[in-house]
Amino acid sequence: MKTINTNSIVALVAMLALFTNTANAQPRNHPPIAAVVDAFDNVPVDMLHSEIDLGEFPNHGALDIGEHYQGIIEHKGVLYLSSSFKEQGRIAVVANIDYSWHAVDAIHVPEYWHLGGMDISGDYLAVAAHDDYIGAVLIYNVKDPLQPTLVYAQQFRNKVGAVGMTLGANGRMQLAVTGGPNATIDFYESGLQRFGDPEFKFQYLGTASHLLNPLQSLAFITQNDGELYLIGMANSNTFIDSGLPFRNDFMALMRVDNWEVNHFNWGAESTRREYYLSLLRYKKMKTAVNPEDFNVQRQPNFAGGGGVAVTQGGQLEVWAAAHGGDMVQHDPTVLISTTSGQGLFNWGAPED
Repeated sequence: MKTINTNSIVALVAMLALFTNTANAQPRNHPPIAAVVDAFDNVPVDMLHSEIDLGEFPNHGALDIGEHYQGIIEHKGVLYLSSSFKEQGRIAVVANIDYSWHAVDAIHVPEYWHLGGMDISGDYLAVAAHDDYIGAVLIYNVKDPLQPTLVYAQQFRNKVGAVGMTLGANGRMQLAVTGGPNATIDFYESGLQRFGDPEFKFQYLGTASHLLNPLQSLAFITQNDGELYLIGMANSNTFIDSGLPFRNDFMALMRVDNWEVNHFNWGAESTRREYYLSLLRYKKMKTAVNPEDFNVQRQPNFAGGGGVAVTQGGQLEVWAAAHGGDMVQHDPTVLISTTSGQGLFNWGAPED
């Protein structure tokens, strides 16, 4: 087993301190995106590959039988990898040390055994969670990316498999969460309060159906002009009547349209908000390290872990992780893929 240079950890912490502001600022959004459609079109389909070593930290370690990874996302050079287990969910905090990925901490969530897709907005990480009956969204402050701090949690009417979060043009935090079998998306909006305020709460706005089933990860993005977009990630034959084989990973871009309509309820007129998702683009991503190996436990794919982050330059950065390693052998490593190596990491070249 490789020994980690402790000086590298100190240097990493010092570097991250440059990004960290301890002030209790208002929620920020993703870095600005002038044209989401163009950013989506510019995402390369060929992904770079690496692996995460989870074995050196006993508070996470190798997967047990029945545990699987479900979400991956990057923030300030740190990866978060959500996993689900029959007893509790876990989030691995992963840093690149000496040009290789290592888990440096793990968050345990005993209240919910299944942690799903994640999204980042500013310095806040949204994590989908559920148990056998109830869904929830957990919000962590990741201003210090190595020390995520839970600042808010809210339960929802359905199991929550994936969540997208963005700061709307109206200054309110907005959520998109998958409901039921991940075939519908529920939209929620907060007041103007900050996370941690006792009055803070997400209120239900409406529901939209989509042609993708099921979506495993979401990214909710506000364009500079206030337009709302949603990116969904899925694996398998998820596009209706597509005729695609099972091991395809797709990323879809949808515009979120919504408007108020008048309706009558027991003779009284009121207004409600209708939501509609316009499918604008989709692309097949080359996620697997070995395209000939169709084992989702070993190969990165969007049914295992998927996530989209927005870089400081306003580009879309896509991530994928395997559903799990060799659980029978308790292999402590997991393969990952990304569209952006940033020149900081020791990535391998994509397979032909």
